[in-house]
Order: sequence, then C-alpha cells, then structure tokens
Amino acid sequence: MEIEQLEIYDFLCQCQPLDKLITQEGQDKEAPTSQIHQIVEAMEIRYVRRGDEVLHIGQKNPWLYLIRSGAIEVSDSSGEITGRFTEGDWVGYRSILRGGTVSLSATALEDCLLYQLPASLFIDLVEHYPPIRDWFAKHKPVRLRSALKDLHHSESNTLIIRHVRELLNQPLVQVTEQASIQDTACKMMDAQVSAVLVTHQDKLSGIVTDRDFCTRAIAAGIDTQRPIMEIMTPDPQPIDADARGAEALLQMTRMQIQHLPVLAQGKPIGILNAGDLIRDQSHNTVLYLTQEVQRASTIETLKTLSQQLPETLCQLVESSLPAADIAYTISNIGEAISRRLLLLVESELGAPPVPYAWIAAGSLARREQTAHSDQDNGLILSDDYDAALHGAYFKQLSEKVCDGLDACGYIYCPGEVMAMTEKWRQPLAVWRSYFQQWIQHPEPKALMYSSIFFDLRCLHGESYLLEKLQKEILEQTR
Repeated sequence: MEIEQLEIYDFLCQCQPLDKLITQEGQDKEAPTSQIHQIVEAMEIRYVRRGDEVLHIGQKNPWLYLIRSGAIEVSDSSGEITGRFTEGDWVGYRSILRGGTVSLSATALEDCLLYQLPASLFIDLVEHYPPIRDWFAKHKPVRLRSALKDLHHSESNTLIIRHVRELLNQPLVQVTEQASIQDTACKMMDAQVSAVLVTHQDKLSGIVTDRDFCTRAIAAGIDTQRPIMEIMTPDPQPIDADARGAEALLQMTRMQIQHLPVLAQGKPIGILNAGDLIRDQSHNTVLYLTQEVQRASTIETLKTLSQQLPETLCQLVESSLPAADIAYTISNIGEAISRRLLLLVESELGAPPVPYAWIAAGSLARREQTAHSDQDNGLILSDDYDAALHGAYFKQLSEKVCDGLDACGYIYCPGEVMAMTEKWRQPLAVWRSYFQQWIQHPEPKALMYSSIFFDLRCLHGESYLLEKLQKEILEQTR
C-alpha cells in the first residue's frame, strides 16, 4: 500500500463497523486479497470547506462518506437540524440504503477531510456481511457522546478534590517592575520564599525565582541596583485560584515549570510551587514519570518508564479529569521521552554539526496521544546542511531516536513518516518545496501529507526553523 492507503487502513481499524471486518480478516492468513484492501483501494479523498454542501436534498448520492477530520451538520427540508457528525462518523448511508435519493442535506460545519466509498461497494458489503448490515440498520443518526463520570473521589486524591487556593503554603511576595534586584532579593530572604511576582499597575507582568537570581543576575554580573524587570520571566501563564489542584499539576507538567502564579478575580494572591503539590500527592504517577524520564540515563530506563503509561492513563480517567487534559498529560510524557532520547543520542554522537529541529506530527503534535501510538516525526535541517559532511551524523541520530521510540512502545510508522526516512530528514529549503507542491497541486496524496504535516510541533532543537516554515505556509494558505 502507498502511504495514503496505509493512513486510510489505520483509520478504518478504529471505525465501526469495519474494524470488525478487519479483525475477522486478520485471522485468515491465507486470503490472497482481503475485502478490506479492496475497500481501501476504492476509497477516494475529498476535501470540503466550511459552509460547503456535501449532500443536498433530491440529488442521487453515489458515495458513502467517512469523516476523517472536521464536522458535518445534517438538516431536513425545513432547515431543522437532525444530527451532527464528526471524526469517525459515516454520512450518506441512509440515502444509499433507500435507493440513492437524498432526503436530508449535509453541510460542513468546519473544514472537512472525507474518505468516500462508492455506493455500489457499500451495497455489496451490506449484502455479504450481516454484522455490517445490522450495524448500519441500527445505528442512530446522532453520534452518542458520554462525558467522563466521577469514578474516584477518595479523600486521598487531594489534587482532584481541592482548589488551588487551598494548596497555597507560602505568603505572597510581590514587587513592582522598577524595584531593584537587591531589594527584591531581600524581600524574598525575609519571607523565606523561592519566587516573587512582579506587577505593573497592580497586574501580573512577570515572575522571578531564586534560579533567576543565580543565572540572570549573579552569573551575568548585573548591577543589583538595576530594576527587577531586567531579569524577570515576562508574562507567565497563571492559574485561577478556584481551579482544581490536578489542573495546576497538568499545567506545571506540560510547561516544565516549578512555580505557578495564582490569580483571584484577575489579581495575584500567591505562587503555587511544585513542593506544594508533591506534599499533597507524592505518589502521583504523572509527576513521578515526568521527573524520572528527565533523569533517565539509558534507553532501557526510558523503556521501563514508558511501560507505566497505560496504568497512568487509567488513573487519570478514574480521577474524572477532562478528556482533553488527559490527552495533554499523556502527550506531555511522550514528548518528554522523545526529548530525553534526543539528548541521550546527542551526548553519544557529540554536538550536532548544524542546527536542526526535531518535529512531531500527528497525535503528539496535537497533544492527543493516549498511551502509545505509532510515531510520526521528521527533521528540519539548517540550509547550511551538506549531505557529504553532515549526512552520517543525522542519519545515525534519527535512526537511534526512532529505534528508541519503538523500544518505548511508539512503534515505527507504517507509512515510514519518520526522521529515519531520508525524505523526512531534509534542509529547510526542501521542506519548503514539499509544502509548495502540496499547496499548489492538491491531489489526494498531497491532501494526505497535508493532514499529517500541517500539525507540526518542534520538540527539540532550533524551533525557529519550524516557525519560519509555518509562517511561510500560513501566508500561502491564507
């Protein structure tokens, strides 16, 4: 299969009712050409812009649509909404089963990427596979959604049941932007705190930690009579005092920070530090895993830590956290593993000869990972890259990191969308040419690559390489 067909196949594995057909055929190793392969080969890709009509009342419908991304709204002749569908839902099957004439209109609520299957092949599936026929006959038009239920509210899980304001253990120390570095240090020493908030006109403008005094003031030899604003971290991301402790933990974990400003009605009331959370929940698996990943000195250690991800996922679900926060947290651990692998390999191979950006695509880029998934990544190299001089280094680096990710449970991408594949390990100029080709010639394969590579995040290295590329892409796709 080509890469776009592999992507379709992987997606069908997750979609009812064809997932059952895939499972059934997977047990028959003698089948020369499986029915599911015929489905994949027959499927076409269609891109629909927000507001465009997918089906209109009275037309003959030749396609069954599977939503790969986006959302579709269905309404009757009076304009009344009868259903909304999103990723993984099927649209158009009712008209096909009734002879082909459309009785409800379908409109894209947002930009959609659709897989479309010929109606004739769908009818053939319904006739020859009773489970598929039964599923479509019984399936309700509106996709059922269930919220995470409150499964675990024990007193021992304090981060779930307590608010941030209840976890504050240190007095608030704040100074204005013009306060001197020396005066600020004296205030921190008198209050015995490790961080201070900086304000401008009573609004939070920055934060300074004891580490900032060491690295930005003493080590840099700055005059201690200079204003504190010169060494502060500007515009820190705060958390509301009424948020749950678990939300604070998630924010600290994904931002990799130790101090979190707390606001009440927009005004600073304190700083939550990692120690406050550790005291209340020292057994928390997320905090433990993230810290241990950052300390790991071997791939074998990372592999052992990664094996705890499924249990961590279960704990987060049982704690009734929102699904988006669960995915964000699991993705953050996956991101930490990737970064640690890159640092370990760099320490083995030496400093990179030219700047590079290790980029993640797919679910990790969107921060939507759940436990383990296949890896989608690439390397953007500086245009100073010379294959003859630098090729061997980056080939080794990418192979070692991709092998390490596979060992940690993030299996090799079936479509080989990985930095270890030479096509996805290229200078910025080549990446620029890839996107220009996909944008200017949007055939099905280009749309498939776009669905992968328009979701990109720099996990390690020089982020400006990706930022420059993304800026150019956005200008071309405006």
